[in-house]
Amino acid sequence: MNAVVYDPSDSTIIVSGRTQAVVKLDAANRVVWILGAHKGWGTSGDGTPLGPFLLKPLDATGQPITDALVINGDVNHPDFEWSWYQHAPLVMANGDIMLFDNGGTNRTFSGRGQYSRAVQYRIDAKAKTVRQVWTYGKERGPSTFSAIVSDVDVLIG
Repeated sequence: MNAVVYDPSDSTIIVSGRTQAVVKLDAANRVVWILGAHKGWGTSGDGTPLGPFLLKPLDATGQPITDALVINGDVNHPDFEWSWYQHAPLVMANGDIMLFDNGGTNRTFSGRGQYSRAVQYRIDAKAKTVRQVWTYGKERGPSTFSAIVSDVDVLIG
């Protein structure tokens, strides 16, 4: 695991797994949602199907992204990218999730594109959707790439 943070809005924890995406768990260790590419998720250790907890990506206008290659993490969408090998999730004052998306040794399951970025996601837990609302770093390419660790914080000036 790369990080665990507490979300006081609903007394849950958000866990960042190096290769297992970002998962929100309640006090009884039940999955609330999974923020990650949909490929490869089956059942939890207790046999619970995990598919219903996978957040569905939205484009910049809030419309569902229906391309299976994007949903599964094989390619990026112009308005949305899953995080890879992410660190330092934080719950922002408005409830959004910000994290450092390392990119790791692969960006998408294709392995193409070596860059790291800060990214902010807006999650609707009831609708099980996620929209990328802000990102910075991709445009810098390998000059800000960090294959491991790193952090992101919100600075109010």
